[in-house]
Amino acid sequence: MSAKQHIVERYMQAENDNPNPAEAPPGTMWYIEAHHVVLGIAADTGLTCPVVAGVVSALSPRQKWERNVLDARRVCEWATDGNPGSNVPNVSTRANRNKAAAIARTSHRTIAPILPMLGQGRKTRAFARLLANPHLPLAVVVDTHAARIALGGLAPSEYSAVSAADYDRSELGYLRAADYLGIQPARVQAVTWTHYRNEHYPTTESED
Repeated sequence: MSAKQHIVERYMQAENDNPNPAEAPPGTMWYIEAHHVVLGIAADTGLTCPVVAGVVSALSPRQKWERNVLDARRVCEWATDGNPGSNVPNVSTRANRNKAAAIARTSHRTIAPILPMLGQGRKTRAFARLLANPHLPLAVVVDTHAARIALGGLAPSEYSAVSAADYDRSELGYLRAADYLGIQPARVQAVTWTHYRNEHYPTTESED
C-alpha cells in the first residue's frame, strides 16, 4: 500500500475504535489543546507565543508531553526571572537545552526567525509552527510513530531518526490522506498518532 493508503486505513480504524462515536476521534483537538498550553505559559511568563512554541519544540525530542511542558515552563521562567547570570535549568540534553535557552531569551513575535534556531530538524520545525498556529493548512509533524504509520511499520525503527527519504514519503502521504479525507493534515497525523500510541503503548505518551 502507499503511504496515503496506510494513513487513511489507520484514520478509519481510529474512527471505528472511537469509544464515543458521536464525537471526533481521540487526537482531533491535540494541536489546538497544545497551542492553549503554549498560550498559558506565554501569559504566565510574558514571553510571546512563538517563543514559547520554539522552546517547547526544542525540548520535545524523546520526551513525554507532560515532561516536555514542565521543562519548557522551567526554561521560560528562567529566561524571565531577572537574573541573567543564573544557570539554565538542567532539562533535556545539553544541545536541546541550549537551543531552548537561546530561543527563550528572544522577543520574536512570529515563528519564522525562531525556526533557524531549532537547527535543521524538520520535525521540530514543523512542531514549533503548529504549536504557534494549530490551524496551518499544510504543516504536518513526522516523528518515528508518524513515519511507521505512513510506511506500514517497515521503517524507521522505534529508536532511530526518520531519514530524509522516509520523511518525504510520510509527509506527502499525510498531505494526500488529508486531501482525500477532507481534513487538515495535522489533524490526520494527530488522530493516527494517538491511535497508534494507544494500540502499541497504552500507558505512555512518549514523543519521538
